[in-house]
Amino acid sequence: ASQYDILVDASDNFDTKYLLNDLAVKLDKPLVYGSILRWQGQTSVFWASHGPCYRCLFPEPPKDHVPNCAEAGVLGALAGVIGSLQALEVIKLILAKSDKRWSLDESLVGRFITFDAKTFQQRSVTLQKDPECAVCSKKVEDIVLPETELAVACGVSTLDLDNWQDYEFIDVREEDEWERGYIPDATLWPLSRMKHGQFPEQNEKRPTVLYCQSGLRSRLAMNYVRDAGWDLSSVQDLPGGFAAWVGPVAQDT
Repeated sequence: ASQYDILVDASDNFDTKYLLNDLAVKLDKPLVYGSILRWQGQTSVFWASHGPCYRCLFPEPPKDHVPNCAEAGVLGALAGVIGSLQALEVIKLILAKSDKRWSLDESLVGRFITFDAKTFQQRSVTLQKDPECAVCSKKVEDIVLPETELAVACGVSTLDLDNWQDYEFIDVREEDEWERGYIPDATLWPLSRMKHGQFPEQNEKRPTVLYCQSGLRSRLAMNYVRDAGWDLSSVQDLPGGFAAWVGPVAQDT
C-alpha cells in the first residue's frame, strides 16, 4: 500500500477497518473512511499526522458480534450516498496536495459525519486526537500490524453444495432449534458451548461448514473456532443459515 497516496475504506467488517487504520498510521497515509448499516451511514478522513486516527474514536473493535451489511441489510442507495461522499473527499485530498488554492481545512480530516437516510438528518462532529491512542501515539517503527484471518470472508453459498455429503456440518444452534429440523448427518454443537471454550474436534479429512438459523451466529462461531486454533482454510459458514438451506432436512421424531 506504500505506493498509493490515499487509502479508501469501503469494507464492512471490523478486522479490515482496524487493519487499514493501523496501516494508514504506519505509512502516514490519509484513510477515507465510510460505514453503512441499515439506514445509517458515517464518513470521515483519518490522517494521524494531521488529526486523529480511527482508533482515537474507537480504540478497540466491539467484543460482541456486529452483523455486516449482508447479514443486517443495507439500502443500496445509502451505499451510493456514502460512497459518493468518500469520492468527494478523495478529490479534495488530491486537490489539497496539488493545488495551492485548496487546503485540508476543506476536507473531513478531524471531522466525523453521520447521515440518517430515514430522516435525512446529518451531523458533523469535531474529533480530537487521543494523546494516549494505542496506535497513532506511538513511533511509526513501533507500530506492529496484526496478523489476521478474516473469517467473515469464508462463506459458502448453497449453490456450491451440490455435493453436500462431502462436507462436515456443525449446527451451532440450540437443542430446541435442532429438534425442529437440521441438515442430515450434521453435528449439534451449540454456540453457547463454544463461548465456554468447548469445541468439537476439527475434521481433518473433510471441509467443515458451520451453520445456524440465519447466518449470524455461524459467523461468530467462525471467530471462536479461529481463536481455538482451527485451520480456517477448510472451514466455512453457510450464508442465510438453515433458513436458506435448500437441501434435504432431517427431524427427530
